[in-house]
Amino acid sequence: MCQGRHLPDRHTAQTHNGLPIALSIDTNTNPLTNLSSVKIFVRHFQRRQFIRRFGYVQKTHNKGLLPRVVGDVAPLRTVPNTRLADEWRPKAALFGQNDYIDILGDGSVPVTDLMTNTPYWLKGFKGNEMQMSIRKREAYKYWKWCRPKKWNELNLRIGFLYRRLNYKKAPPKPLYP
Repeated sequence: MCQGRHLPDRHTAQTHNGLPIALSIDTNTNPLTNLSSVKIFVRHFQRRQFIRRFGYVQKTHNKGLLPRVVGDVAPLRTVPNTRLADEWRPKAALFGQNDYIDILGDGSVPVTDLMTNTPYWLKGFKGNEMQMSIRKREAYKYWKWCRPKKWNELNLRIGFLYRRLNYKKAPPKPLYP
């Protein structure tokens, strides 16, 4: 029955687990065809009763403050203890030891020998960006296969600089002043 209401005989109520799911009202019954015009009223939340997201386990906590759950699948992670770097390790202790050798020394050591963190193709280089890019292209030829995007960008940059340096010049001086 429908929530304790008394329904006349021409009204029928269908229930599922004690909850009303549909109410049909017979208004025009034809005994020859046994058809009726039916209005069905269904509550949306009672129409389908099933477990939503069956088998899904939520891995994040989304209700208020984060609790400290004992025996949880994923325990809380803590911030790791950071160790201070040893200030007297060889790399840190000897950092900058040759900075003033060209000023204070006798001049026997060339400056390019002191460039330890510089790529070999850039040591002792003096020139513009296009010349540097051409040297870089010669040094990194293997980029054709392992880094094709960077290789293409480098070639595009060289082409752009070539056009800019060679065609953007001052107009020639007149032949007859």
